[in-house]
Amino acid sequence: MGLSFKWKKILFIHFINLATKNEIEQLVHRFELADFNKLISEIEYDVQQSLQNNLKCIYIVALVSIQHQYKLPNYLVKSLNDLKGLYSFIYNNSKKNYNEIWYYKIKECQACGRILFSDKDIYNQTIEIINGNTVRNLERGVYNFYFIAERINWGWSYRIRKSYISKNKTISNEYFTNILAKVFVSFEKRKDNLICLNTFFNSLGLDNYSFDFLLIDDVFHIIDWDTQNDKKVFDFLEKNNFKLWNDYYMNIEE
Repeated sequence: MGLSFKWKKILFIHFINLATKNEIEQLVHRFELADFNKLISEIEYDVQQSLQNNLKCIYIVALVSIQHQYKLPNYLVKSLNDLKGLYSFIYNNSKKNYNEIWYYKIKECQACGRILFSDKDIYNQTIEIINGNTVRNLERGVYNFYFIAERINWGWSYRIRKSYISKNKTISNEYFTNILAKVFVSFEKRKDNLICLNTFFNSLGLDNYSFDFLLIDDVFHIIDWDTQNDKKVFDFLEKNNFKLWNDYYMNIEE
């Protein structure tokens, strides 16, 4: 398979030392669109194995084009019954120039969210955290707890803008506080890498960017990123023919 724009974005997370190669390979499973039956069979087998071992996993199936940069059509699989609707999902999008079909296997998440950086706003860093398995639920407003905090920069205290816990769910304040602490600590551990990345993005004129993350079994995973112009990042790397960047592609691509 070639290097679709979305795959480059995933690889970049490893390139800047925010995810290991093993983490990427366990999370992202890529197929040519013509091989969608292989993908369905693989998910079906994995669901059966998970059920036998009393594991709770979800599978997010996404359609990917070579050049598409932003939100991709996706389909959620939680059970074998959900696989029936996957054929319709593929058929309904078959004429929209997608080249690949991926699935993300995700164990039940404690939380997910987004970290936003901005050199233009008064508050430079914003963290949004919700329960669930997909950051898209932030936009949909689908969550049982929600938290948003801001701070001016590294080393400053957070200003809590909003927090919410649904009264219909049995989520204790202790559990909620524990989740927040794990996200904050994990975020701070990546400080040096993120500061270097901030310098790099700023040198390209990119002053607003964000990272999507998951918290699974107390382990923090950065799974995606966005800037005002992601293409600018790869144009720079490829134009300057970074040896490390090229070697990295060769070592990880297949």
